Amino acid sequence: MTANLPLLKEDPRGPLKLSRHIPELDGIRGIAIRSVLSFHYISMEGVTAPGSITDRLQRLVILGGTGVDLFFVLSGFLIGGTLLDAKDSPRYFGTFYARRFFRIFPIYYAWIGAYILVVVFERALLRFGHRCSY
Repeated sequence: MTANLPLLKEDPRGPLKLSRHIPELDGIRGIAIRSVLSFHYISMEGVTAPGSITDRLQRLVILGGTGVDLFFVLSGFLIGGTLLDAKDSPRYFGTFYARRFFRIFPIYYAWIGAYILVVVFERALLRFGHRCSY
């Protein structure tokens, strides 16, 4: 019965490769991120009057927290595809972790550096403002 399904037939070109970039998945991940941000921004308005615009928006984004789950599932799928593509590589995990390292750590350290600069300049501005008030 399942032999007639085209997805289950063997492809003469070989096994399916997941290396092709699927831009639709990036769009779905973007929607997931947007839903989480909307959920946190709009649902933090507190108790609103029934029937108000804010009340309707809160009802609209009530399931926005599920965007986190969707984002992680899609990320796992994409990371799994990357691992499957590199499974024949002699440096299977080395290649994977090197790519992850160079994708995550530069922005991580840039963010930490920006935070340190903000703290340093904020303290300097507060001291300068404190001296000017006397």
